[in-house]
Amino acid sequence: MARTEPPAFHPGRYELLLLLPHDPDLDILISLSEDWWNSAPHRFPELFNREETTAENWRSVLNRKLSLANPAETAKVLLWALISAERLSEEVFQGGTFRDPGALTTLESRIIPAINRVVVFQDDITTTLPGIECLVLLARYHCNHGRLQKAWHLSRRALEYAISIGLDRAASIKQSPITPGQSLGRHIEVWEAICFLDRYISMILGLRYGVRHPYPDLRAGNVKTVQSTSPQATFFYAAMSSIIGQIIDRNQEPLDDSVVFLRTLKIDQELKEVMDNMNTVQWDVDPRSSDPLTREAFERIEAHFLMNFIQALLHLPLMLKCIDKQDKGAFEFSYGASLRSSRHALVAYKYLRVGLRLDRYLCAMLDFQAFTLSVLLTLHLLSQRTGNNSESNSGSHTSGGQDERDWKSVTDIAEILRAESTDNHKSIVATQAVAILDVLLDARGNVGEHIDLRPRSESDASEECENHIKMTIPCFGDITVTRGTKGAPCFSLGASANTLGSAPDATATFSPLAGQGETVLDAADLCAMAMSLDDSSARFDGNWDVLASNVASAVAASSK
Repeated sequence: MARTEPPAFHPGRYELLLLLPHDPDLDILISLSEDWWNSAPHRFPELFNREETTAENWRSVLNRKLSLANPAETAKVLLWALISAERLSEEVFQGGTFRDPGALTTLESRIIPAINRVVVFQDDITTTLPGIECLVLLARYHCNHGRLQKAWHLSRRALEYAISIGLDRAASIKQSPITPGQSLGRHIEVWEAICFLDRYISMILGLRYGVRHPYPDLRAGNVKTVQSTSPQATFFYAAMSSIIGQIIDRNQEPLDDSVVFLRTLKIDQELKEVMDNMNTVQWDVDPRSSDPLTREAFERIEAHFLMNFIQALLHLPLMLKCIDKQDKGAFEFSYGASLRSSRHALVAYKYLRVGLRLDRYLCAMLDFQAFTLSVLLTLHLLSQRTGNNSESNSGSHTSGGQDERDWKSVTDIAEILRAESTDNHKSIVATQAVAILDVLLDARGNVGEHIDLRPRSESDASEECENHIKMTIPCFGDITVTRGTKGAPCFSLGASANTLGSAPDATATFSPLAGQGETVLDAADLCAMAMSLDDSSARFDGNWDVLASNVASAVAASSK
């Protein structure tokens, strides 16, 4: 089992201690951040145990961590300081609140390289439980900033070290449910957190997950056993990890449409059992209240959002296969399921963002997920206006009232992201997402009878259209909005990397990613939800660079 301390005192701990903010700035930072950490401990569970943060004041907790010999514990305190400082507004650092505000605003450039040297690349440290927790915490930090490649590398490294010290074997011991007082509880929680993070990021990036492990029994009885605890409890994330793993397996295998459909139904049934039995609908909490149940509301609604987002991605490939077809055939169920889950998830997103006023520092990935679901709904709405779908598609999945509600939902999301990009210039995700949504929303008022969602060749486009806006969006591929010679816009959805049914010899393989940093990879190395190596339309480098370049070209084209 994992060691709690390195075999000898590590001299690198001195280097980390020197980076800690000095008093009185540290006390001020604690004072300004204490309430926030008390309301969101589940977002960074590797930092502290809930019990220690509720029983004592934060300064005592930090002092205890700093007194331990393991440099990973010191690194965790530094990451706490970094996160606490980054979430503060710029005005706080300009108003004389801190004695040395410059030291706090430059923490990232000094802390992250030091942690890499002292912890990440030191085997004697990363083979301890605090060392592995530090890797996971650092991965969450990068993920929250949209640096998904770095987060993926760190989560995979944490997975390897966890296996080397036997955390996977601890998780296989039958203890249901795990309570905080049990000796193996912390080890199992860390293992499940690593597996979930690895699979979640792998699903977004289109990569295979790191390791198979025994899945929990997702039937109603076992899921109900964790209702007395937080929805962040082990079995909830173990259930989500299982579902995500099955989605990745389906996406990575070349399968016939019939097999894909049956497997999708099986996964959907397992997900539905979890959704039906996880109590995520207790939203009757006043967001202005200081009652600790508000924390429960955050976690429950985040769980509700996550489950619906995963369900939307589960059905997205089949939805895209039939989005331009009058008769959707067997994929009718997936088309409807993706729409319903998107609508439910966006309701939860707006409640988190506006109702509960979730701190913007925690919203980078949440914003990206809401953007993805908004694009899904917009494609559905625009497809209703095509020549092929103008009559029949208004049946089971749409009506005048529902369409208006969907358009309003997408518009609301765009306004939330616009406000975020205006108020927070560091929000790269919101800035780029709202630019794309504006282009798609602009097509609403201009769409005419000549809309065609079928893939268009370059020759067709050059003959029929004077200019076009082409965007590559993760999980969707190429989306082209084209204005014809008569002024009628043409909306075209190119082949997406979500497309299932690839040829048997097109099984995705990935080159080693070690040492490539945040570079933009070739499509053969990285495709969002990759199903075929022949499709480069949805490549996504995990750092938003590809998306940024597409937004720039789209905005430039639309302004002509």
